[in-house]
Amino acid sequence: MFIYTTKTSIIKTNFLEKIIDLLKETFSNCELRSDESQKKAFLHTNYRISYCMCNDDIVGFVLWWDFDSIIFVEYLCVANNYQHNYIGSSLLDSLTTIRKMIVVEVAKGTGLEKFYKNNNYVYNKRKYDPIPLNNDSNVNNYYIFSYKRALTNLEYSSFVKTIHLEEYQF
Repeated sequence: MFIYTTKTSIIKTNFLEKIIDLLKETFSNCELRSDESQKKAFLHTNYRISYCMCNDDIVGFVLWWDFDSIIFVEYLCVANNYQHNYIGSSLLDSLTTIRKMIVVEVAKGTGLEKFYKNNNYVYNKRKYDPIPLNNDSNVNNYYIFSYKRALTNLEYSSFVKTIHLEEYQF
């Protein structure tokens, strides 16, 4: 399995539409950006995708923000037929080569806490208030995990300040 990484701003429209379709299959509406907002995010120079292909079809991807000192994982998605084959873990591993702190929001009650813990992510015991991505969002239902260690106070403040910038909230 090979993981490809690129800026989303250079990906062809038909490929981006497949990504949006897979997002909709995987996540509830309250966790997703609107189609318009997601397409704007794809055009941002700091937005990246790491993905895995099988037979010319995308089977998994991670959409992430490349900030100065932090990588923020916005979505990790593996097609239903390919789950439990270490694709999600491999996608997360591909981000560790960048040598920045990696942060991810994890929806409460999804069972994904165990997945992230198994992949060396640490639960950060801090109050977290994300900005809703759409009108259906429930901003009180997320945990913050970070790779290998908890965020320092400065890292956490920087992370929250950065993702709350209007620039990333289309």
